[in-house]
Amino acid sequence: MFVNKDKKSYELEYVINSIKNDKNYRCGYHNCLDFYNDDDWCNQFTSQLFKEFEIISVRNVGGMKDGFYIVDRNYTKFINSSFIIKKSSKKLFESLLKGQFSLINKDKSIDKYFVKYIKDNTIKHYTYDDFIEEFNPNKHTPSNNRYYQPHTNSPHTVNGFWRNQPYGSRSNPQYKMIWIDSFERGSKKVG
Repeated sequence: MFVNKDKKSYELEYVINSIKNDKNYRCGYHNCLDFYNDDDWCNQFTSQLFKEFEIISVRNVGGMKDGFYIVDRNYTKFINSSFIIKKSSKKLFESLLKGQFSLINKDKSIDKYFVKYIKDNTIKHYTYDDFIEEFNPNKHTPSNNRYYQPHTNSPHTVNGFWRNQPYGSRSNPQYKMIWIDSFERGSKKVG
């Protein structure tokens, strides 16, 4: 369980389900990967908003692991706060007044405030591969996923299937499609 400075507590399963059930989940997932993979420095500390949480893309920042940081929705308020505006360069402040906010203009001297906020409020950090494994909306899951056991010794029936069976020498095999009938697997029931 994660408890942030505001004494809000979050169960990790709740956080993940909240993000996956968001109406913009698929688009948000792809945006996170785009931000992370973009080589422009301007996408550093860019977040993707979901209903209750934000996912921040971080890469090549001193003192932080590369990857994705899940924080609550206060991150956007923080980066738009008067504190950050005062700490940032005059160029950024002028661009905000003109309505042209861009992290391209962000002064790198304020990175320490972003880093501190993220470290203090991280619910979960994911590496790039872990993020894809957890959040990929196109990931195949078995239709019987409640009962799915990939390496089971319990008795079960394997349904029939077609196999591309090799024949001949191993160095130059020939293939022929054959049907494999249903068969029983796993340890036999005793008694």
